[in-house]
Amino acid sequence: KCDLKAAVDTNGKPYFCAYGSTTYYRTSTSITGTIGTITDLTLLDNVSLNKDITVKGALDLNGKTLTLAEGKVLKTGGNLTITGGTFAGPVQLTNKSHTLTAPEGVEVTTTVDGYKVAYENGQYCLKPCDYVAEIVGGAKYESLQAAIDAAQDGQTVIVLKDITLGYEDANDYFDPEEQYKSFFNISGKAVTVNLNEKTVKAVLEGEETVMAFFSTENGGNLTIKGGNLEIETEKAVYSLLVCYEGGKLTVED
Repeated sequence: KCDLKAAVDTNGKPYFCAYGSTTYYRTSTSITGTIGTITDLTLLDNVSLNKDITVKGALDLNGKTLTLAEGKVLKTGGNLTITGGTFAGPVQLTNKSHTLTAPEGVEVTTTVDGYKVAYENGQYCLKPCDYVAEIVGGAKYESLQAAIDAAQDGQTVIVLKDITLGYEDANDYFDPEEQYKSFFNISGKAVTVNLNEKTVKAVLEGEETVMAFFSTENGGNLTIKGGNLEIETEKAVYSLLVCYEGGKLTVED
């Protein structure tokens, strides 16, 4: 067990942690010595830490405050529980099997590719990402609109799987009076959406209706190709594709 201290030794040096027979000293910018994964950590005083730290087991803040400097993280070395005080800084889940037991509201990130942070039953954990679109040569996204928004002028977004939408997925993109909705909107840039032989389908019920599937505005330029757009509805739909305020749409086989 490692007792995390904020104190001064006989030489006037503040020290960070007595770990086994070794003391790790803290200066204003760094900690001398190497700190590995610490199992079970108790805070004996308030501490500001300008170094990454890896902890597993129990982090007992003991009524004190542990503050990480900007850009520094507390990494999980296994399952971790934080209790008993104030923690100011991000926690990084470093393995898909790791969990963090802590109150909701902690900043939690991950370095595990293809996984995202979720909070359930009092624990932060990692869940597989459900990617539906990807910018060619770039990142993957869990919504097609998020990929469109992130794409730069002239880039191509490719659809990775069939997508099914409901009325709640439509937005008032191009209509300030909020009378007309579309599912996807391109504004102020040129984007190609390659449906990749996939189907993007909307299911509307009762009186639900939308203005368009895809809309463009403010000079937005959409090229769409290579797949299917479908709408199941009891009411008429104005159009699958709508240009607004100088927008342009091109459909390719």
